[in-house]
Amino acid sequence: MGNDNDGAWLYDVIHCLASAYGWDKKIILEQIYPNEIEPLLKRIRRDEVNKNLTQLAIVHNPKSKNPKKLVLQLEKQLKQMDGHYYEIKEMDAENENKLIAIKEMMKENANKIRS
Repeated sequence: MGNDNDGAWLYDVIHCLASAYGWDKKIILEQIYPNEIEPLLKRIRRDEVNKNLTQLAIVHNPKSKNPKKLVLQLEKQLKQMDGHYYEIKEMDAENENKLIAIKEMMKENANKIRS
């Protein structure tokens, strides 16, 4: 820790943990070990992705009689994908193709529900 970006990183970590878990700055600085930060941040990112996928599924399939079933199906597919999607900071071509495949599957599900 020596440059100005280190301070900004610490503020970001505090903000992220406080927002996700409701912890205050004192708890974060005094009770969270440095080696726990990265796994906690990855878990937060994964939860955000799952939440966004759920919202996307509901918006994309508003007439679904059982949106929970669709959400569970998406979560199952995500678990089957290679690698940890929530650890990826930038999408490569392979991940873009996976996202397109999910989008196509959602379209097919929407069409089945409508017909």
